[in-house]
Amino acid sequence: MLKRWFNRGKKEAESQPAAPPPAPHARWEPPTIPDASYYNLHLHNATLDEAEQAIREHYFLHGESGTPGALLSRQGEWVTAYLPEAVVRGVGFNRLASQIARERGDWVISYRVYAAEGLDVHYFRGSEHLDQLVFSRDGVEFEPETPALFADLADVSAIVPRRAAQHPLDFHFALLSALGIRDAALPWNEALASHEAGILGDSRLILIP
Repeated sequence: MLKRWFNRGKKEAESQPAAPPPAPHARWEPPTIPDASYYNLHLHNATLDEAEQAIREHYFLHGESGTPGALLSRQGEWVTAYLPEAVVRGVGFNRLASQIARERGDWVISYRVYAAEGLDVHYFRGSEHLDQLVFSRDGVEFEPETPALFADLADVSAIVPRRAAQHPLDFHFALLSALGIRDAALPWNEALASHEAGILGDSRLILIP
């Protein structure tokens, strides 16, 4: 009653509810990384043969026989596995990555990036699920906040924590680069084209049996 009385006579514009604050992503800088779809895994201290075996055992659950199932590229201490959408559709992508990490007793970083939608990254070390980076149009839900998490791999203190204005997509790939993972920001078609052109380094295309 008192509130209505004190507000009596105010202009209609003044009685309207305040505009909602801008969405979190509105404060991010535009990403410099192409906002495409990526379905990648990074296996630490793996050979191409070891990575191929892991991908075949865990991810080739469906798909047309004889079609490309994954592209592997050895990059320093890491093997990157680029997977086409047809292979990852309908599988527990990060759950399978955690199984590989547990079996290998080493780091595996897995993520799906959906163009203009968001990103879901998981950091595994052996049986440990260390952290994740998840963002969508609504903002960041989880993200690594301490460089100590990656201390046994590299000094990433210049990258972690993310600058408030930095787009999470740029943060993700900058962190991978700081860990020594190169050529991560390649969607499937671009990775395949680089492999066929012989510019993806020590790489291997594996087919679905």
